[in-house]
Amino acid sequence: MIKTLKLPILFAVLFAAVLIFIIGHYYFFSSSSDAEWYIKIAKGDIKDAVQPFASRVLHPMIVRVVSFFSGLDISLSFYVVNVFLLLSFVFILSLFFSEISFMNPPLVFVVLFTPFLLDFHRNFYMSDVLFGFLAALFFFSLKRKNIILSLSLLFILFFSRPADAMVLGVILLVVSFYKKEMKLAKASLVVILFAYLLISLVITPLGAPNIHNISNLTYRSLQPIYYFVRSVLGIDWMMSTQVQYCQPKFLIYPPSWIHLGGIKWIGVCGFNIVNPLSVIFYSLITFGLIPGMLFSTLRKNWRQFFTKNEVWLLVAMGYGILVFFLGILVPNLRTVSYGWPAFWLAGFYILDRQIRQWPVEAKKSLIKLFTIVQAVLLWVPYLIVKNLPNTPETLKYFLALFVVAFLYLIFIRRYSITAKKYNIVL
Repeated sequence: MIKTLKLPILFAVLFAAVLIFIIGHYYFFSSSSDAEWYIKIAKGDIKDAVQPFASRVLHPMIVRVVSFFSGLDISLSFYVVNVFLLLSFVFILSLFFSEISFMNPPLVFVVLFTPFLLDFHRNFYMSDVLFGFLAALFFFSLKRKNIILSLSLLFILFFSRPADAMVLGVILLVVSFYKKEMKLAKASLVVILFAYLLISLVITPLGAPNIHNISNLTYRSLQPIYYFVRSVLGIDWMMSTQVQYCQPKFLIYPPSWIHLGGIKWIGVCGFNIVNPLSVIFYSLITFGLIPGMLFSTLRKNWRQFFTKNEVWLLVAMGYGILVFFLGILVPNLRTVSYGWPAFWLAGFYILDRQIRQWPVEAKKSLIKLFTIVQAVLLWVPYLIVKNLPNTPETLKYFLALFVVAFLYLIFIRRYSITAKKYNIVL
């Protein structure tokens, strides 16, 4: 696969990464409040880091080692490590992109130069880029059928983001059984169980409990419910253990027989239309046109997709789509973007099989259209929401969604004309 690397593709991904570094320089200090937990771990104070952050030890420990041997302070070490990881991440992606027939340098640049990748770099204390790099390497190894390296990387991923690694491992296990790859399925099960026990029994006790002081299983189980009510239904609510982000209109006191740790009351603040608007917004702009094109293709050929594709592609698709929809529940740019394996890897490979059958002129026309619309769709609505001054937040979301709808209509209209002219189907 390395032999297929195309230098123009590599230069395009590196150029995108360099621009992200330059723009990200203006946001050198990470703005996330979660950063403090990773800094504590990197400084050796894991006992003061709360769950789930205390289990994500790999990234801060790498930073600790870099800081020790280089003499750099912890913050600068986080930044330097993140730069190296981002370059490594896009390099692995360039190996995949080089195999896609319709990929060209402008398209690759547009695909990678995204607000969420800038956000990954800006929040350099987080383990997002490390997990992305290791996951990309995992899919690369799985594609090459290097089972030992793939499972070794899966094991390592548990120390970066245990919950995400568990999702990835379970999907690998299910797909392996489905494809009757029994050796891979059995080995995956062993790795998952061993990594889970090691994290649960050795790493997790080193840190402090989560802020609610409930079991990690309960915490993870209730999290999707909390975000569904808040984001999809639009109801702002909070617990007594959280930082107060809204003013409760009334309080609910759980009965004493329900053990909810430190949670004494649940406050309901009311309906907030911005929450469901943000769900729609981030689901449409994070990856631009790619999810819509992919879902349109799968809708017509989903049976063939499951029977004819390789394990790595099914795992990338299953994992990416699942975490994409889970991320929408939060929602913010970082969490939604965890679905990149479905759209940047599996999605492009699936679309490539369709596009290879198109006439050359149709292919050139539609790829050019896609590149232009995708570039505008990724950035203009995002900049409206984030940087339009003196404008109510609700109005910003409505304006941004109007732009999104307009761009989608342009693409659909132009695609329909070209498709009819050349008699092609996506």
